[in-house]
Amino acid sequence: MRTYVADIDGVPTIAFRAHDDEHAQALADDKAGDLRLSLREFNKPDASPLWDGVSAIFVRPASAAEDAEWLKARDASVGKLSEGAIIDPELGEDPDEFSLYLVPIVPAHIYDDEGVEDDDEDEDDDAAHE
Repeated sequence: MRTYVADIDGVPTIAFRAHDDEHAQALADDKAGDLRLSLREFNKPDASPLWDGVSAIFVRPASAAEDAEWLKARDASVGKLSEGAIIDPELGEDPDEFSLYLVPIVPAHIYDDEGVEDDDEDEDDDAAHE
């Protein structure tokens, strides 16, 4: 497996692993695939989407620095495999399933339609406890 980066609008956005160039591009092109779905789950800190759902996603091999950053983050997430401990249960048995956002992100659901942080969830939780 090799580390690849998806660039959106010229910005290196997410690092992920694939078998080869064709596999990496196929992951980015899969309309119902995890890569595209994950890009829709997060926004930039200014509430704008990481990916607008229309812009091209360009895939390229990661630079040495990007690969090292991916590896460091992956290792921090899964722990030392020799210890048999996988910290992030979503990775399952394959630590190469790990993806790393290369830009600051926030969950998309915390913003309302106008890009303002949505505090309604807290109010709903408070009302449920009354």
